[in-house]
Amino acid sequence: MSDLTEGQIRWRERLLFDGRDLALVDLQGWDDLPEVESGNVERPSRHGAWPGRALVGQRFVTATGVLTSARNLQAMSAVLTPLRRALTLPGDARQHPLTIRVGGQTLTSYGQVSARSIPGGPGYQAARPTVVVQWTCPDPRRYGRGRATQINAPRPSDDGLEYPLEYPLDYGEPARGGSAVLTNGGDTASHPVVTITGPCTRPRLINRNTGRTLEFHLALAETDTLVIDCERGTVTVNSNDGFHTLSTASVPPEHWTLEPGSNPVHFRPETSGHGAGASIVWNDAHI
Repeated sequence: MSDLTEGQIRWRERLLFDGRDLALVDLQGWDDLPEVESGNVERPSRHGAWPGRALVGQRFVTATGVLTSARNLQAMSAVLTPLRRALTLPGDARQHPLTIRVGGQTLTSYGQVSARSIPGGPGYQAARPTVVVQWTCPDPRRYGRGRATQINAPRPSDDGLEYPLEYPLDYGEPARGGSAVLTNGGDTASHPVVTITGPCTRPRLINRNTGRTLEFHLALAETDTLVIDCERGTVTVNSNDGFHTLSTASVPPEHWTLEPGSNPVHFRPETSGHGAGASIVWNDAHI
């Protein structure tokens, strides 16, 4: 549960727009749908176009605030100096968390500062300057509640056919476990991180909502760990690259997503022993 109150903005773990020193007066681009890039292809000999998938571009967030607590220029400087320091450009491509609470909802996106404006004038001289900050978020999604589920490998039934056979046959109970319903409480697809532990062979994860499968040609011992980062599209086995183990029956990791709502997911390795399972971690995703 976030400790932010309405109108507050946290950037890189620093409470930037706190409503006391710096009060938010305008917010653009946060709850807007970013520019949509159409995948339509014009028909060469007919009216219209072949329909294609629409993709959303990166998100640009602009926050405008007013300094409210300073009573003189010296007090204003004491607030603006650390503010400027927090809004400098990083020396690398790492994205940092931008968390905003508006409309009673706290969500987090990841980006970098792309513009900052603290204009002079009467407001500045009166120790009530306006501060405008823009962030660019390459991933346009905003993330909410974090979730995690552990799916253990199916356990075979203890009963079944007994010999000599007697009719009618009693096949016993089906295998137990190996399934869970994963909920994405947002409105767009979320890319989870999946960690599979052995002992098992040919681990396979199926999302019945999308019909997509993750499957790998490998045998995991009890001490082995397979990690699939569906956002980055990476596969590692014991911290070593394992992308080559991806089965031809599998989709690329980036295509294995949790859609909005309920996602029945099944963990179905070819064989498994005690302790085998899949741990899945994700966040509700909002566009």
